This record gives sequence, C-alpha cells and structure tokens, in this order.
Amino acid sequence: MKAKLTDKIWSYCLPVSIPRDPRNIIKSIAAIPGTYSNSIFVTVNDIDFDIVARNAIMLLIVITEPDNDNAVDCMLHVWYSSNIQQKHLELLEAKIRPPIENVILKIVNKAAGSLQRKTWKLGNNTFSLTLVKEQWSLLLRYLEVPTGVTEPVARHVRTAVTMARRDHIDRSYLAQLPPHRVCMERFRANGILLPFGESTEAFKIPNPSITPALSWFARFAADSVRRTFYQTAAWPMMDSADPLDGWDWREVLKTSSGLATNDLYGKLVVYLRRLFFDFHNVLQSHVLTFSLFNTNAGSLPHHLPKNNFARIEVSNIVDRAYLGIEKTLGLLGPLLQPPSVNPHAAMLTLFMNAIPEILSEKEQKNIAKPEMELAMQYMTKVSPARLFGGNMAAAMQTEIIKMMGASVLVRDVDKYFNMYMKQHGFDMFPAFMQMVPREPNTIIEKWPLRLKLLPHEKGAKEEFNSLLSSSHTGIERYVEWSRTK
Repeated sequence: MKAKLTDKIWSYCLPVSIPRDPRNIIKSIAAIPGTYSNSIFVTVNDIDFDIVARNAIMLLIVITEPDNDNAVDCMLHVWYSSNIQQKHLELLEAKIRPPIENVILKIVNKAAGSLQRKTWKLGNNTFSLTLVKEQWSLLLRYLEVPTGVTEPVARHVRTAVTMARRDHIDRSYLAQLPPHRVCMERFRANGILLPFGESTEAFKIPNPSITPALSWFARFAADSVRRTFYQTAAWPMMDSADPLDGWDWREVLKTSSGLATNDLYGKLVVYLRRLFFDFHNVLQSHVLTFSLFNTNAGSLPHHLPKNNFARIEVSNIVDRAYLGIEKTLGLLGPLLQPPSVNPHAAMLTLFMNAIPEILSEKEQKNIAKPEMELAMQYMTKVSPARLFGGNMAAAMQTEIIKMMGASVLVRDVDKYFNMYMKQHGFDMFPAFMQMVPREPNTIIEKWPLRLKLLPHEKGAKEEFNSLLSSSHTGIERYVEWSRTK
C-alpha cells in the first residue's frame, strides 16, 4: 500500500481488521520515505481484548527495543511462533512488564469498570493504551507462561487442533506444489516460523501471548490425552490459520530464500524480517504517536475527534454480517478530514463478501458450468499416464475438487459488484452520507488479487496456479471514499 504523504498529519484509524493485527499499519509506515518530516498519528482499535493485548505487546517490543535485530526477531516470533526463546521472554520481562505493572499500581484505587488511559513517551515515539481498569491486570497474563503450561502440554493442545482434520488438511494441499506441502506440514506440526531445516532447539518456551487461552487447561494436563474436548477448545486459533494468509502471496513468492528456492516459510521469514527492519528504522527516525483502544467500532466516534484522520481503514466491517456500509460511513465518515483540509484524505473499505451476498442460490447454479469451463482453460490437463497408470477414480475426484475451488477465481466480479452497489444505493451516499467513492483508487487496486491474464496469455497458468494455491479468491474488492464537504 502506498501512502499519500502530502498531508500535515498522516493518521490511521483501524476500527477492526480481518487479520486483526497491525500488518497494514506496519507495511505503510515502513514505506514512509526518509524525507518525510511531519508527525504521524496512528489509532488502532479492536473489540477483542486478546487481539488488543497482542498488538500492544508487539508494537511495544519494536518501540522499546533499540537493537534492530533483537526487536525484529522477538516481534516475529511473538507474532507467529507457538514457542519462543528464552531471550524473547527476557525482553518481554525487561521492557514490557515494568511499565504495565506501574500502571496497575497507580490505578488500584480507581473505580471498577472505569476506562484508564496510559501514555508513555518512548524515544521519538508516544504510545497510549486505553483499557478498562481490570484489563490492565489481565494484560500481564500475556507476558508470562502460566503454571502448568509446559512445552509438551502446549504442543499437545496445539497439534490436537492443527493436525486433527486429516482429510481437510489433505484437501488444502491439493493446489500446492509438493515442496510447499512439506513446508506447510512442518509448520502445522511444530508451529515455529523458521526457514526449513533451521533448528528449533532453542524454542522451548510456550508463547506467553497465546498461553492465556491455555492456562485453564493446565489443570487437566495429567490426563489431557483422554480429554479431547479440552484439547480442541484450548487452542485459540483455527486449524487453517497460516502466517502466509496475512501477506501478499505474490510478494512472498518473489522473495529470495537463497538456494532453497521452494522454502515457502523461509521466503516469508526473509520478507517479514526486511519489512519489520524498515518499520523499526522509521520508528527510530520519525515522530510517531500510537493510540490503542478496545471498543466496538460503532463507539469510536465517542472517543475520537471529528475531521481529524487522513486515512481510515475499516477492513470488512462494511460486510452485511458486521456494521454494513451504511452505518460504517455514517458513524466513521465524520472522523475523516474534509477535502478543504486534506484533498487526499480517504476511508478504505474492504468488501470480502459482497459477491456471495449478491448471488442467489439460483444464480450460483446458473453460473457454475460456464465458470468451471473457463477455469479449466487455465488448468493443466490431466495426463493419460496419471489417469490410467493408477487409481482413475481418485485422480478424477482430485481434479473435480480443484475445479470446484477454482471456479470462483474466474467470476465476473465487476458485474456482480455493480449489482451490489445498486442494491445498496451507492449513488445516494454523497447526498445522505456526504461520502463519495473515489475514482481511481490511489491506495490499493480495486481488485488487487483478481486474475489479470486471459487463459491464452503468457504467464496465465502460473498466475492462476499461484492464486489457487493461496487462501484468496480474487473477489476481494476495495473501495476508497472521500468526504464531499
């Protein structure tokens, strides 16, 4: 994402996030040129306290640790690895725990349930966190491994989820290259984000930012093998959760991992280290203010000033299952800077489910055949040797499963999103919401993951296979909005 940096105050308001982590903030801040000298204000919010706690810890790591290598390494593994090293835990204990304990001591006599905001000045940066009084004490749980949650217990709890649905796992591997399947299987088994073959020996400590969800399980550790329900319930993430899903698959695949050209997670580690390194450098050389909240997105207007933000990213709360586009624009639009103050100010909305929402069951049946026929033009035909040299039924079933997953990649997304916009009255928003879709998009493409090549064009099969092997569908639609006045 490229940022417009012509505004006096460059700010973010992130009411909720699909990844529910600060990846877009990190990527955008890392891209700020050294010539930019104005202050940067970033406001981040999530309704889930677990997410807010982890985000606060990860940002504090990179803000408080001056050594770039230490900060990047600790942030990487606190974010993505199920186990961390002793040096990571020591950094958390030395840099993050003391200021939080100090806050707890100062607010001990405050009323239960009251909002308590603490602001720290840390070098060039300012960091503030607003939580309910009781949540400050809970925050310490994310810095310590609970009694009873040993490495074997944590591993047993995690793999009871990540390795359980074998059929589901095998289906998810269908579109992957064989070397990538090996990488994915290894990460599912050990949960440590490292280049393939690198030793995990030092990663013996269960990640404390994850273990609060496991702490209650510790009392069942002695007979955990028999308690399947608790094994499944205790691991806080879905079995499909994958670090690769949070980043542009194409950028990761283009990253060099040295001689190990098929080391999928090795590429991701290199990619993330470079990104986090740049992010850390910007924090060291620019003046930034981070403000974190833990509240419902609809409540943010009560906590934030109007006409203040140069950019607001709301992720997919515009989908019908959440706030919806009308409420999102009505509630959060007034927080955006008006064009008279900043002509580049924009709200970025992600419609992840607009196409499925607009398609009726009848329409889906009608388009199934032509979509599958078009998808087949991108796919490599099954060789006779594979069909007749082994289990023909199994080979055909495998191809059918792949085709079913591939058909959505070739969907006429413009046609259905135009129907969606008409249904929701986008043309009425300028008059009633004082918000208008911005043309063209300047922050991110409208359809950043959509197939760009036709079946007969050079590189089309490679592009198709890359998208099919990712967790994306190509129907992810971004709309940028600006105020009319």
